[in-house]
Amino acid sequence: MRITAKVTPGASVDSIELTEDGTYIVRVTPVAEGGKATRRAVELIAKELKVPKTHISLIKGAKSRHKIFEFKQNS
Repeated sequence: MRITAKVTPGASVDSIELTEDGTYIVRVTPVAEGGKATRRAVELIAKELKVPKTHISLIKGAKSRHKIFEFKQNS
């Protein structure tokens, strides 16, 4: 399953919300440096979906705020 997310680094608090169109808005406290913001976004999405963070991988958008993640569902 693929997930579209807009990640905003440098936020004052971590938060995640799902929009009506199915996009996740993810605000993370780490800055966009060395993949820190993306790693924190993965943690928040994993918690929201109740899956291990190792089941989520970044497909597109390593250096963009607009990212596509893929996660494996438990069989």
